[in-house]
Amino acid sequence: MPQRRSMTGELKRFFASVKVPVFLIDAQCRFAYGNTALATALNVDPSTLVGRKCQYHSLPVDDPLDELVAGLCPPPDAFGGATLCSTVQPASFPEPVESTWIPLPTSVKGQFAVIGILASLRFPEKDPTFEQLQKLHGQLAAFRDEMRRQHPLDLVIGMHPSTQKVRTQLHLATSSDMNVSIVAPQGCGREKIARSVFYNRPPLQGRLLPLSCDLLDTELLETSLASFQSSRAEFFTGVDVPDTLLFLDIDRLSHECQLLLDRLIRQGAWDYRVLTTSAQELEEIDFLPLVSGTFTTLTIRVPPLADRSDDVPLLAQHFLERLNRDGEQHGGFSRTALEHLQAYNWPGDLEQLAQVVQEACESAHGTRVEVADLPKRIHWYMEDLKQPQENEPIQLDEFLRSIEQRLVNRALELANGNKAQAARLLGITRTRVIRRVAEAGSENPE
Repeated sequence: MPQRRSMTGELKRFFASVKVPVFLIDAQCRFAYGNTALATALNVDPSTLVGRKCQYHSLPVDDPLDELVAGLCPPPDAFGGATLCSTVQPASFPEPVESTWIPLPTSVKGQFAVIGILASLRFPEKDPTFEQLQKLHGQLAAFRDEMRRQHPLDLVIGMHPSTQKVRTQLHLATSSDMNVSIVAPQGCGREKIARSVFYNRPPLQGRLLPLSCDLLDTELLETSLASFQSSRAEFFTGVDVPDTLLFLDIDRLSHECQLLLDRLIRQGAWDYRVLTTSAQELEEIDFLPLVSGTFTTLTIRVPPLADRSDDVPLLAQHFLERLNRDGEQHGGFSRTALEHLQAYNWPGDLEQLAQVVQEACESAHGTRVEVADLPKRIHWYMEDLKQPQENEPIQLDEFLRSIEQRLVNRALELANGNKAQAARLLGITRTRVIRRVAEAGSENPE
């Protein structure tokens, strides 16, 4: 009578003999098994990966083994029961490889484990939307490898020409000691970008002193600079590296503080690298020329999200995958949902997009975020776009001129007729105020 052999042993021997990498992810998204071919491909013993969470995202991971497992993660659709082909790129792989995902129903209804095969079985029909989501996921992985944490990913991701220009300028800013001005709309993460310029410099650099300009007066500014300078000896001895000042919202800096900075620069008592953030360029407002020229060697203008809608799908996918790292797993957005997101005007810029993605993921019941999962304000906006607009002729130049004239008159009242003070209230030059007063025929010499 032939000796009865263990089915488990036979199964292990069979998979060990398979020449392509095969592995199993259980229904709780944990790595459960990898064959000999996988060990050879990864150059890692699969037993060291068992039990590690396999989550669908493209963000950096501190533990190399966790990053390796994340690179093997199947699309969330596979855990929903879909048999798929896609590409993966584990951390040790030089390029993406074709992969096949086969779901296995478990004893719990609606839950699937997934067998992964690092080879394409070429299933005949493919979902175009799924392929687009895979493309976005792959692009995010490419950005992760290319940038290597040098910049805040959610701020500089995208292929719009203006976004690419920002990335180029950030690389220039982080590879030099030049003064940098970050001009960006509210909600775009101006401070985060400015800090990335500082923290991604080589290790040998000075300290960073952030200063909130809307809270500064001359006494606080002078005291802060003096204290910062006097404490330098505690950190550096015999090392000539400049400290960095970060002026947050410098377009809100008072005229008195500008005069203090102007005096320090003229006296030669200035040995800092300067980073600034603002909603508008200093040349556009009534800012002291010497201070403005000193602080803005390189100006990085980050365009509003509404002006680069082509970046929205990739950014939305990034925010979704960032949520995957800590919560439920979603593969991406349906085509209609992405169209809605691209059509929206994003007054809150990136911060609003991140919030919308979070709300949509919390509402989604499947592995894909559908248009119905988007917040109501997105739907209301789309409804407004469909409403017919009355074509009433507007004399735009005349209308804007009248509005500006009223604002100038009001500012002059608040400033008791002082044109320089009125210009500062309006954020325009004194020359422009004088011109508007002259055009209105109400010039009153001071």
